[in-house]
Amino acid sequence: MDIVVSYFDAGGDLSKRWYVYYTDGGKRIRRYGDLNAYKTLPARKKALMQLLLDVRMEVQRRKAEAVVKWIEDWLERCRTWRS
Repeated sequence: MDIVVSYFDAGGDLSKRWYVYYTDGGKRIRRYGDLNAYKTLPARKKALMQLLLDVRMEVQRRKAEAVVKWIEDWLERCRTWRS
């Protein structure tokens, strides 16, 4: 199952709240970071891209941890007393 990370930039409107979002287990998760502290469009877009990258990396790390846990659990179940 792929998790798609996207963003809402309000069409460039600085008076609205910008955020990065993704869906995890049917629940939408929003991350605002400090995006809305930036008062110029280029600065806010740069911060948005950095937050987007950070969230994507976090999602990938969590997926990798889940795969490692699944493999470890599978190996544990497959162990027998015979060699």
